Amino acid sequence: MRPYEEGDIKYFWASEKHSGNETDPEDFAERLKATLFSYYDVGFTMEALTPKGRLPVGAVFGKYVGPFLWLGATKWLGWASERNKIESAVNLLNELRKDGLVMLYSNMADKDFYTHISKHGVIRRVGTIHDLIEDEPVALFQTRKG
Repeated sequence: MRPYEEGDIKYFWASEKHSGNETDPEDFAERLKATLFSYYDVGFTMEALTPKGRLPVGAVFGKYVGPFLWLGATKWLGWASERNKIESAVNLLNELRKDGLVMLYSNMADKDFYTHISKHGVIRRVGTIHDLIEDEPVALFQTRKG
């Protein structure tokens, strides 16, 4: 895990292109910046060993809200394996919990992923939030003390 850097945009563009979404790299970069950093204060790039070496496999973006960091957007890159995702999420949350409380939510389709992460002792599920997103409750998680 490391702070998100502007140069990381090339990996997100490559992932979009790899998944068949043809888009202009400059237009893509501007849209991503406008979307993410109009709301979020901080971003972290998650790296892992891939068949092509150590590469970014995803990023997470958050906002400081009072006494905690609220993680609100996670983007996995197309080449991230399930193992890459689990190891990166555990490492990220393990590092972030050393600095304070972190809160995050997931839609019910992704709840099992975060429930699995909780088995590594870095987060715990603390409830369900209704009416946060349209037509679906979400699972709420927080980090455990580091």
